[in-house]
Amino acid sequence: MRVVMDLVEPYFDDNFFTSTPFTEYLLCKKLTLVDTLRANKREIPHHFLPNPQRKEISSIFGFTKDITIVAYVPKKRKAIVLLPTQHHDATLHENEDSNLEIIQHYNETKPHKLV
Repeated sequence: MRVVMDLVEPYFDDNFFTSTPFTEYLLCKKLTLVDTLRANKREIPHHFLPNPQRKEISSIFGFTKDITIVAYVPKKRKAIVLLPTQHHDATLHENEDSNLEIIQHYNETKPHKLV
């Protein structure tokens, strides 16, 4: 098991491979995901990308049956787009740092923190 995990770890720490089709594939295999999407992914709706009009500490949610897409704005002109499969509601579960529960989950499970 350690060998397999060592082999796949570099691919799961990088959002280069994260996409909606990849996420759907993982769900078919009964695996969940919470990762960021690179801004150049075509499946990201335009209004989820960085926009100077969006307020700081704001979020936009999009839902399919099994996948949620979240665009979180930690500061002006920056948007973090996440693709979680474990969180399926738009309720803002904020902690003391005003982070969404999804961001908190990401920060707890990834080596690089978002905010």
